[in-house]
Amino acid sequence: MAHLKLKGFVIRVVAVGESDRIVTILTEEYGLISVSVRGARRTRSPHLLTTQIFSFSDFELFCSKNRYSLQSSELVEPFMALQQDLDRLVCASHFAEVMVDSLRDDLAQPRLYRLWAYSMQALSRREDPLLTVHVAQLRLLMEIGFAPSLDHCVSCGCPLTDMLSGSALFSVTGGGLVCEKPACRERLNDARPLPAGAIVCLVHIRQADWPNLFSFTLEENLRRFIMELSGAYLTHQMEKAYTRLDMLRSLAAAEGKPQEN
Repeated sequence: MAHLKLKGFVIRVVAVGESDRIVTILTEEYGLISVSVRGARRTRSPHLLTTQIFSFSDFELFCSKNRYSLQSSELVEPFMALQQDLDRLVCASHFAEVMVDSLRDDLAQPRLYRLWAYSMQALSRREDPLLTVHVAQLRLLMEIGFAPSLDHCVSCGCPLTDMLSGSALFSVTGGGLVCEKPACRERLNDARPLPAGAIVCLVHIRQADWPNLFSFTLEENLRRFIMELSGAYLTHQMEKAYTRLDMLRSLAAAEGKPQEN
């Protein structure tokens, strides 16, 4: 038996019974933990806001036999911008699903904790939440061991400096850049052309420190490429079709707006 005091982000909420919740909290010290919260959905509950989705709170937990229950909590940041804007809410919900799939319970991964923190700030504040979530998921894939090869051809090992004299492609199934040799392109026939600036953008996503990860804008052609690549790369590496962002495309089509990827 133990009492724990920690900060954490609520990234999943499950209603239980008439008024309870089980919340999944992302913490720096313990990774993902599932916490039972009695009466959390009651209007007068002190945990109503502290355990709502995407809130960042101070928690005091009681742990017994690897089961956590909430004793007290104090709200630090509710991230209300995510609750009040559908696009931001859908993007945050999508990233939460990817994050849960990428983490193991009770295993500290401080880099992913920081990635989540900076991603929530960016999704709350930046003008383009859809691009933001695609950048966030690309960096997440890079952090968990699925970084694409951006320095050499994944087929023949040709250095990037040599490829820049021609026209490099990107192969999702190959996991990186493909040089201009016909044999390499035939071997990886899903390779797609790279628009100007794509390699620089991908290198930035791979190497940028947290405060600067989202600090850029893209021309529309490159923006669309990064989002298309991000979606395809996520599906391939995680071996799962993520569908939450499809909601935004459906809404855009219903309203007659240009559809995003």
